[in-house]
Formats: sequence, C-alpha cells, structure tokens
Amino acid sequence: MKKLIATLTTCTCLGLSTISVSAATTEFHEGPGYNLDPIMEAYKAKGPIEGPITLVNINDMKSNVDSPIKRAAWESAGGGEFRVIWGFDRHTSEYKHDEKVHRSSASNNHTTLRSPWENPGDLASVWIKSSLWGNKANWDVQD
Repeated sequence: MKKLIATLTTCTCLGLSTISVSAATTEFHEGPGYNLDPIMEAYKAKGPIEGPITLVNINDMKSNVDSPIKRAAWESAGGGEFRVIWGFDRHTSEYKHDEKVHRSSASNNHTTLRSPWENPGDLASVWIKSSLWGNKANWDVQD
C-alpha cells in the first residue's frame, strides 16, 4: 500500500511539473513593465518626464494642438510603440503594434487590468485608478 501511495505521489508530482512547463512556454512576450511610482513623484515636482517611459498629463494629450510632448510620448517597445498617460488619479497604458496581436496592462497596489487582445495596427488601451504605490504599466504581444 505504501508503495502504491508513493508511486501515485511521484506520478502526480511529475505530471504537475509537466503542466507548469507547458504553461510557461505559451507564445506571449510580456514586456519588462515600468514602475511608475518614482516617475509620478518626479512629475509632481517637475512636470513632463522623458526617459525610458514618457509620462504626460492627460490634459496635455486632450489638446488638439500638436506638441513635442504629444509626439515624444511614444517609446519603442517590443517592435511596437508604448506610452503611459497619467491623469493625476489614474494612469492609462497604451500600446500599438503593426505586425502582431497585442495588449497593454495597468496595475496599482491591488490589481492588474489588461486590455483585450488587439489586432495588428489597432491601439490597445487600458486605465486604472492610481494608488499610493504599486503603479505599473506594461505591454504584451502574441506570436
């Protein structure tokens, strides 16, 4: 009886390791993500921030006037373009890719929201209420 239980336990463990390996090999390629907390603090102190991610105020984006900030907001990421728009109480993650199915995600200290998968050329966009910490934005593509 002990041998039977040991055999079943071993088979279960080996089976579960196979399942976890197959789940790890899905064809999604999520980006590195961006921790927005230090960028938001710098924005509060200085205004628009440009760097590995450009963070702009949503009011600047709503303007119909073309501006360097609106043009500079997009950053290359994973073969597409990515940006984050911050509206003081929320942040929006946007990603567009001309060749692959893609999505964007936004996180706070409670949860992560993901946009639906979008077809090549379409904009993937999702927003979430910002929290005191844990604010992140990311993108993802399918092969």
